[in-house]
Amino acid sequence: MHPPDPSPNCPLCGNAKNGVAEQLTGVQLRQLWQRLGHEFTPDAWGQILEHFSVNLYHCRGCGFAFFDPSLTGNEAFYRQLEHAGYYTPDRPEFLRTLQFAGKKGLRRILDVGCGSGSFLDLAKQAGHEASGVELNGQAAAKARTKGHVVFEQLLNELNPSQTGGAFDLITLFQVLEHLSDPVGVMKQASAFLTPGGFISIAVPSDEGVY
Repeated sequence: MHPPDPSPNCPLCGNAKNGVAEQLTGVQLRQLWQRLGHEFTPDAWGQILEHFSVNLYHCRGCGFAFFDPSLTGNEAFYRQLEHAGYYTPDRPEFLRTLQFAGKKGLRRILDVGCGSGSFLDLAKQAGHEASGVELNGQAAAKARTKGHVVFEQLLNELNPSQTGGAFDLITLFQVLEHLSDPVGVMKQASAFLTPGGFISIAVPSDEGVY
């Protein structure tokens, strides 16, 4: 009998000792996605085979709940997941952030994970200079057809000469939960901020949708 695999370090505080809060097998995950009308190819599932266990860990140091960062979705997964309405244009964080930007007089905005440009549409309508980062080539192309500047690079691959300088506001809407190194990405984002600039984040909560 093999000993259980060690839990991954907490991506927030780095703690190495974490408990398993919940667990699903690859079979159960496939069944859940099927109920939502999605069938994925083996390359999209990656290492999550049918009898692979996906654990929700609870950090005993800071209390953060997380999955193994090495299991983040790959390009094939997100390409097959995309459908009409996947990048919904009416997320509550869009309006909340634009109201904040207006009150603070923030001009230049970078939307990381901009999808097909729904937030960029609203930001430009509100008078902001907005551009985006999107690694999904199809979604980035849709955003460009609407006149948006979209970079298909990771933040650490960008430089101010490409972006035209720093930003007053950087948004990460429903992005951090997909990343293997959320803290690292936050540090990269902060390097693109003007002095006194802001980062706006929206992530899922286990307390519910609202």
